[in-house]
Amino acid sequence: MTTLAPRSKNKTRQLTAPFEDDENPWMKKYCCQCKSCKMSIPIQPWLPRFFIFGVLCPIFWLVNLSIWWFVQFWQPHELEFHDLQEDEYPGFYECEIIAKRSVMPIKEEVIQEIHTIQDLSDSNSEDYKNDGENDTPPSFLKLHAEQVENEEDTLKKYRYEFLKKIAHDVLESHDMLRKSFRNWNLRSLLGLVIDIILVIFIALLCKKTG
Repeated sequence: MTTLAPRSKNKTRQLTAPFEDDENPWMKKYCCQCKSCKMSIPIQPWLPRFFIFGVLCPIFWLVNLSIWWFVQFWQPHELEFHDLQEDEYPGFYECEIIAKRSVMPIKEEVIQEIHTIQDLSDSNSEDYKNDGENDTPPSFLKLHAEQVENEEDTLKKYRYEFLKKIAHDVLESHDMLRKSFRNWNLRSLLGLVIDIILVIFIALLCKKTG
């Protein structure tokens, strides 16, 4: 049977201390540690600015392209992950916080409807309760299996999920940086091509009129 959290508990759950988010490894965003990404992070905010400046002075577009080549291709850009120490892995406390925050608030109308459906299902189950007295409910077997499970195995599963989260964060940050550099520099390259075409067109036009 699904257990519904009251609305008051949901409100209390959201009032958590800021240091819990800072200290919880599950709430951190892990970035790629390759040299290319480390150099790209402080440069990334300047890409759109150099692109806009390039409209007035195309030299900034050349600067963008030069930075793109040097940072994204010349520097080592293979994925590198954060070296975790033993105390950086999450424990049961951190996992419990994440599990509590995953509970979403439900409207009172929906809760009443669910309770009504549960009452109807309970009343209907009484009709054939005697027929299956000797049968073990699947939910009981599942609950019993979870209780018997060793805590060390559970902690290993938590850590495995945590490592998958780190891998996802690192890959996402690496791809997002490279995508941002690629997009802004392709725009800069397009601006240079348009300027070159305009210069050639104006030169030919002046040559014909002269």
